[in-house]
Amino acid sequence: MAAVAAKPHVLVACALLLLAVGCQASPFWPLEIGYYHDKCPQAEAVVKGVMEQAISQNPGNGAAMIRMLFHDCFVEGCDASVLLDPTPFSPTPEKLSPPNDPTLRGFELIDAIKDALEAACPGVVSCADIVACAARAAARILSSGKVNFQMP
Repeated sequence: MAAVAAKPHVLVACALLLLAVGCQASPFWPLEIGYYHDKCPQAEAVVKGVMEQAISQNPGNGAAMIRMLFHDCFVEGCDASVLLDPTPFSPTPEKLSPPNDPTLRGFELIDAIKDALEAACPGVVSCADIVACAARAAARILSSGKVNFQMP
């Protein structure tokens, strides 16, 4: 039972990590809260909807998204490089590195969110932002709304 009681603390710690990572703006591309407000107003609702369904099927899906953001952002910033598949020019991408392969999961959720966002507003929302927003939505859902913050 002690592990269950510790979950909100872990979620809060993860959320604070997400916020800290998300607030480090690039000098070349400054981050801004509400970036998609006019560009794709339904973006956050789309991400939240896919994540709510995925977490209702398996709460581990939320943890997978939080972990994916951590692994994506850990080395050189949040750039969605963890999503890249192998190519002849890059046969061992970050996705297949030892800390990620074979345990990192949730790629199908990112694909589902991307498909839904492409239907709503084609070519607007970046994969890096999808990973970040999915993790934030997961933290909010898993904490029953207690972890809730704006993310640039």
